[in-house]
Amino acid sequence: MKKYILINILTILIFSVFNLFGQQISDKDYNHQLIHEDFNNESLYFPIINNTENHFVLDNGDYLLIRNNNMSAHKIIANNSSSSNFILKTSIRIGPSRNKEASLGIILKAKEDKREAVIFEINSKGNYRIKKIKGSRHQILTNNKNDGWVKNKVINKSDSNNDVEIRTENNTFDVYVNNSYLTTFFAGDYTTGSSGFIISSATKARVEYYYINEKDKEPEPSITNNKTKILNKEISNT
Repeated sequence: MKKYILINILTILIFSVFNLFGQQISDKDYNHQLIHEDFNNESLYFPIINNTENHFVLDNGDYLLIRNNNMSAHKIIANNSSSSNFILKTSIRIGPSRNKEASLGIILKAKEDKREAVIFEINSKGNYRIKKIKGSRHQILTNNKNDGWVKNKVINKSDSNNDVEIRTENNTFDVYVNNSYLTTFFAGDYTTGSSGFIISSATKARVEYYYINEKDKEPEPSITNNKTKILNKEISNT
């Protein structure tokens, strides 16, 4: 138990240090599109579900999410979204619902079983929270008050869009909301994984777009180029 408390304290200290120094990650060279989803046509990355617990459909160019279950949240993982270093951009809006604590989170670097991930959440009150989940346990990275929720004036409240940009490189995460820098944090034990959303119980939300960009990949040298290099080396040695 003491060891777990010590890890929490160290994590919060690291989180505070990164906030002190501010944004670290440049968006330069992140031009390779891994996912470019505008939700205008049938989605290749997100599921369409319509049952008693979930109503996830395309609606007027948005991904409409309605969680009818009153007891638990639900995770949605985007297909083909696994990456290590990337820039994720999305626009989310939490609608009015029965849940006064309604929230929509962005899942980052989730393992295949969805039991481990980093989550950045926004709620209907204009607060944000960052946490790591491991199985049934979660570790809050923001603060120990108000269940980790932090108020910030750049975040819009219920029924207004929030444009979110998350840059991650070498396990550091820079977060921007509505074109304003929000915070930086570090999660050293999450090197790669998939992205998506987590919607709280009894919650309605909309997603306008969802983009993930990686750095341009350097082309692999062709067999012809290799032969040319060998030939040039042989000529220079004669």
